[in-house]
Amino acid sequence: VCDRVQIINHGKTVFSDRFEHLSGKQSSRSLIVGFDRPIDVEPLTSLPGIEKITALDTHKNKFRVLFKEKPDGSEIFQKAVDQGWVLNEISPEVETLEQIFMRLIHSDANQKNTDEVENKKSIKKGGGVL
Repeated sequence: VCDRVQIINHGKTVFSDRFEHLSGKQSSRSLIVGFDRPIDVEPLTSLPGIEKITALDTHKNKFRVLFKEKPDGSEIFQKAVDQGWVLNEISPEVETLEQIFMRLIHSDANQKNTDEVENKKSIKKGGGVL
């Protein structure tokens, strides 16, 4: 069993550390929220910081709540109390190894594109790149 992980994207190492540190890269902005019965999610959509709510089952009692930034379940909990809903699950969504891999290589690609644009701007302004 491996205790280290190394992720390489186009010949560049984007992550190299112990496996348990990879879990620290799980920065999901989603919570999984479940209720004892189907609910109308409209009251949840008005909460600040919520970007999107997706039903995870056909019964409409389990949802993925995507936040614009770090998730905060306290307002969801309060809204459930206010609406008389029985909340039976609220947990952070855990990213799979594949999702972490894709996020790391895409963030590396985005950084590379940003660096290339900045270098081109510097050259156009008469600056040089070492």
